[in-house]
Amino acid sequence: AKINQVFIFTRISDARKEEYGIIKNKIDNLTVYSINNTFRHCSSLSEYYDNDSINRKFEELLKEVSPDVVHIQHLVFLSTGIMKIIEKNNIPIVFTLHDYWLICPKWHLLKSDWSVCKKAADSAYDSECFDCLSGIINISKKTAKFYYLTKNILPGFLLPGLRKIYFFVSRRFSDKNDHVDMLKERIQKIKSCLRYVNIFLAPSEYLRKKFIEFGIPAEKIELSRNGLNISLFARPQDKKSSGKIRFGFIGTILPGKGLHILIKAFNQIKNDNLELLIYGALRFYAGYEDYLVNLRKIAKNKNIKFMGEFDN
Repeated sequence: AKINQVFIFTRISDARKEEYGIIKNKIDNLTVYSINNTFRHCSSLSEYYDNDSINRKFEELLKEVSPDVVHIQHLVFLSTGIMKIIEKNNIPIVFTLHDYWLICPKWHLLKSDWSVCKKAADSAYDSECFDCLSGIINISKKTAKFYYLTKNILPGFLLPGLRKIYFFVSRRFSDKNDHVDMLKERIQKIKSCLRYVNIFLAPSEYLRKKFIEFGIPAEKIELSRNGLNISLFARPQDKKSSGKIRFGFIGTILPGKGLHILIKAFNQIKNDNLELLIYGALRFYAGYEDYLVNLRKIAKNKNIKFMGEFDN
C-alpha cells in the first residue's frame, strides 16, 4: 500500500444491516469494501459457496476499481464465482491457500471425532459424510435464517443444543443419495473455477501436497511460508524470568489446531517445573461449539492454564 493502490473486498455479518449491502471505508492507504452476508437469504448448499448476489456486487466493484491483479485470501462466506468473473475481465489471479474449505465444506478435513478425514480430497463421499455435513448440506431459507439469527442472540452454552435441533430437523427431511450428488457437484464447480487461477501460494508442504492430490498441477502451487516479525524477539533479555519452563499456545481454539493433542501430551508430564499457557478464544464454527468445554475436561495437569484471549 506504500507504493500501490490496494483495495480489499471482504465479508461482514450484521443482522441489523441490509443483506448484501456494501460498506466502503478508508483505512490508512487501503480502500475496504465490506459486503454484508448473514446467510438469512441462503436457501441451498450451492448458495453457500457460489452466490449470485455476491457475484453481481463483486463484478460491479471490479469494474469500478479495475485492478491489475487480484490476490484471493479466502472465499468462504463470499463466492467461488468471483474467480470466473476475474478471469472474464482478463485479470491475473493469485490465490493463497489457508485451509481445506475448497475441498470440503468442513474446512479442516476432520471428522466429528477430530480424526483426519481422507475421503473429501478423493471426493469419496458416503453416509458418514452426510452425518458430518448434514447441517451444511441441508441449508434451506427458513432453517438457515432461524439458525444464523438465533445464534447471535443465544449465549454460547446453548448453541450445541440449538445445533442438535437444527441437525435433527434437517436430517428428518433429507435424502443421503441426493446429498452425495450435491457434494460432488460442489467439487466439480469449484475445480472448474480453480483453473482460472494463475498461481497458488501454500504456507506449508503438507497443505501443498493435499491440493496437488486434489488435482491442482504441482507447478501452479508455490510454497510461501507465513512470515513472522522477528523484531518482536530482538531483546530476549527483557523476557521475565520464571522458575518454570513455560510452553505457550496462541491461536483460535479449534480442533484443526490440535490443541486436544497438545493437552493430552502435557497430561503425561509429571514434572511440576513445566507449565502450558493457552491463549485464544473459541469461535463458534458449526460442529465445534463445545470444543473448549471438552478441552477443560481433559486438561488433568494442574499446570495447564487457559489464559483467555488477548488483542493483536
